[in-house]
Order: sequence, then structure tokens, then C-alpha cells
Amino acid sequence: MLFIEIIALAATFYVIIIAAVRDPGVIPPCSFYHSIADEISEILKKRQPIQPKSALFDLLKHEMPDYVAVTFQKFGKSYTVRQCNTCKQLRPLRSSHSSKSNHCVLRFDHFCPWIGQDVAMGNHYLFYVMVNFMLLFLIYAICYSFIQIIVAIALLAQCPAASQFCLAYSSSNAISSIVLSVLVEAAACYFLYSVMQLKQFHNKLLQTGSLTKEYIGSFKQNYSLTGAYQLNDPKLNYLDVKQNYFNQFRVLEN
Repeated sequence: MLFIEIIALAATFYVIIIAAVRDPGVIPPCSFYHSIADEISEILKKRQPIQPKSALFDLLKHEMPDYVAVTFQKFGKSYTVRQCNTCKQLRPLRSSHSSKSNHCVLRFDHFCPWIGQDVAMGNHYLFYVMVNFMLLFLIYAICYSFIQIIVAIALLAQCPAASQFCLAYSSSNAISSIVLSVLVEAAACYFLYSVMQLKQFHNKLLQTGSLTKEYIGSFKQNYSLTGAYQLNDPKLNYLDVKQNYFNQFRVLEN
């Protein structure tokens, strides 16, 4: 039993760490713009205006274009690609600027404080796996602690069958075993409730194929954003998230 518990705990922490260190899908900003933007601003303020035919004017026009919103039709719906005012570049559909990482992120879902990382295209599938692993581990911890409590009580009652069931316990440490198991049971039940609420919410998102940032908006806005991505089946929506995760490795191989 202890070996199984160690394996389950190690697997859970492994998935959490992988989800935390995986690139969520950060869109590289316009590095040239950020490196000289302040310097160019000072030039424009303190010196004479740049001549339209100068080399510097051509450089600025090429490297720092004035982006405009681009609107197009897809699956009978109208979508608009807008500029990120912070990164100074156009954002792909369903991308968003993360205030935590200060980057635009592909298919941004939300920022997860549990892993200290944005959950987006690059690690959204790992996030689902992490939640499932945590759920299974907590259920196992509750069941294991409950068995330990029963065995400890049986040992206190001097039941011979209890000694044969678990040799690790004796009547001398049965009370401490009960106290420890009750604490583990209470903590596991608390976290299990939180994880189940989280899983229920994200299962609801899979019903419509929407993202967290889209779901918290109005119904009209949510439908207009997710209509083209709705596969009308939670399983297909989940497989789409999984495919987005593995596609990044195919891109790297090519």
C-alpha cells in the first residue's frame, strides 16, 4: 500500500512540474521595437523631425508599422484580429495578453496559481491531466486513510484479524495512527472538494469548447468567440486540446 501511495504521489507531482515548466505558447514580442522605442521617442521629442525620405524614416516605417484591426469571415461568423497595445503586434484569434507573464499567449485560458504558470495551448492538455491525477490521488488518500483508521480502531479493540491485515501497526501506536489519519482525511476531503469543483467547471467548458476567459464574458460574446471552435461533443473538444498540445512537437521535428 505504501509503495502504491509513493508512486501515485510521485506521478502527480511529475505532471504538476511538467505543466508548470512547459511553454504555454508565448508569442515572441517585437524585440526590435521594445529595444529602441524609448530611444526613438527621445529623438522625436528633442531633435528636429525626421525627414520623410531619410533612412531612419524608412527603418521606422518597416519595423514599427501602425497595425490596424483586421476583420474577416469564418464559418459564417465575423472575427477581428486586433493589435496588442503592450506587445505592439497583432494577436492571433483566441490569444490574449497575460498580465502575469507580460506576454501574449496562444489560446490563452487562464493563469493557474497552483503551478504559477499560464494555461494555454502549450500546456492546456497537461492541465487536464494534472487535475485528473490530483483527483485520483486524493481519492486514494481518503480511502487509504479510512482503512488505516479502521485497522487502528480494530487494534485498540484487540481484534486478531487487524494484526494480520496490517503488520505495520500495533496497539501502542494505534491512537497516534488514528489522529494522523483523521488529519490526512480532513485535508484530503478539503482539497478533493476544490479539485472536483475545478474539474466540473472545466468539463463544462468542454461542453462548448470555450476557454475560461471567454466563458466569464457575456453569453453573446462567448458564443461569437467559440462558435467556430465548437465540435458539438465534449470528447472531440478534449481531443482537440490534446491535438494542439502534440502538434507543437511535430512543428519542432519539422
